[in-house]
Amino acid sequence: MPNSNEIVVKSTNLFVSSNDRSRSVSNNDDGTINIPFKNLPFHTEGPHQTLRISVMNFCAPNQFDRSVSPNNVFSLFIGSAVKTTTEIQNAGCSNPTAVQGGTLIGAQLLLPRYSSYSDIGLDFINAVAIALEPLYPSTESGATGFDYQITRLSGGGRTVPGNGSYLYNTIAPGVAPPLPNSWATVGNYTQNGAKVLTMTMTITNRSGSAFPDANWNQAVDDTAFGVFFDTSNDTYQQLGGKPTNLSAFPGFTAAAQKCAQGVVLDGVPGVDLPLNLVGLGGVYGGISVDGATLTITVSQRCPMVLTTEPLIYLRTNIASSNHSTSNMNEKASTPDPQDTEPSNILATFPINDDIIYFQETSGEYPVFSIDASAKSLNNLQLFLTDRHGNSDFRLFPNHSSTSFTSNLSFTCMLRLQVIERPVIEQALTIPTQQGLPPPRYHSHPLVQPDGGKDTMLDTAKNRLAARRM
Repeated sequence: MPNSNEIVVKSTNLFVSSNDRSRSVSNNDDGTINIPFKNLPFHTEGPHQTLRISVMNFCAPNQFDRSVSPNNVFSLFIGSAVKTTTEIQNAGCSNPTAVQGGTLIGAQLLLPRYSSYSDIGLDFINAVAIALEPLYPSTESGATGFDYQITRLSGGGRTVPGNGSYLYNTIAPGVAPPLPNSWATVGNYTQNGAKVLTMTMTITNRSGSAFPDANWNQAVDDTAFGVFFDTSNDTYQQLGGKPTNLSAFPGFTAAAQKCAQGVVLDGVPGVDLPLNLVGLGGVYGGISVDGATLTITVSQRCPMVLTTEPLIYLRTNIASSNHSTSNMNEKASTPDPQDTEPSNILATFPINDDIIYFQETSGEYPVFSIDASAKSLNNLQLFLTDRHGNSDFRLFPNHSSTSFTSNLSFTCMLRLQVIERPVIEQALTIPTQQGLPPPRYHSHPLVQPDGGKDTMLDTAKNRLAARRM
């Protein structure tokens, strides 16, 4: 809170609208607005003054869906003995990256918002299917190709009908199987209402012959299959998974052990779990091949959440006195928040309504304000981000080819102030003089005001009377 002894030297209100901002056709539109102070001098005039910017109100339409880039992406691991990196590249899988023991490929959630936990589970398993479809295409005609089927083993809500392909538009209201009453049915995870769901996906060779890749095995890296979430986004929170650092991926076994906190095998095979379920890294589950069918089972390690980002962050280009934990200023990585550092965050607003609105009501000392480090400002930049500092709010980050990827806009009123801070002067310390008598022996000279004149009597009338005498 500002010091109550501060003096407001100058104050003005700045009304801002980003609706008609300049956009570059060569760059993706991230909603940034630049405000040059051409007709608005904003500078200090004294050594003890500072520039303060406060947010008095803010309004924006809610276009910030759950799947803001990159909070809708995750990765699948495929062992090199199952499919080589070259084979995966030739198949056209998304973002194949060779790592220890295999290849990481990209997967992407589709729905922008969720209204139920079953929607999250279905979107998740559907994203796995879409990522694997280039390897096992479902679009081939006749007896060639593969059939996809998604089944939910637990939880309430919508289900996937038994006919048709895995495509998301086949989801329709239906009756889900009843909640299981044994671990052998639900996998290894005790159900926690609708926030934890167990689902299976089968990929069946349409010709009826053996599945082309039969050597799936979780025991070693090069025959493993896994689901992993990076630490640089919030997808793992949405899906109830555990994150790991994909930029330094150590191989399936080590990464799965890290995600499972030292436990890869979840339960006793053949006793507690069906199909010898093994942890898939960031989630619980397993994989098996039986004749013409590949079966993948997934379940959450943690409860799913409908919204991972309840706040939108208004940031500036101004170096200020505000601070944040280190993980709130990183786009590419999320460091362990072991320290604080200067931050460009000006304000935060909840985004749970269709219209985001904020009105300052605290009076003289606004909640959201920054004190600029500079003594003058010629340009103010405002932009919106998530908590990681990402400002690219594209719905489909891996596939968008358009320049204008959003219609982000907002209005706000800022208060610009020049603040004079009080100066506290130290009392002058007079050194003790040696050799003088104690103060009680000191005599002070008589000081007579006005040179000894009696101002009460020394008037023109009294002086005239004295002359007559």
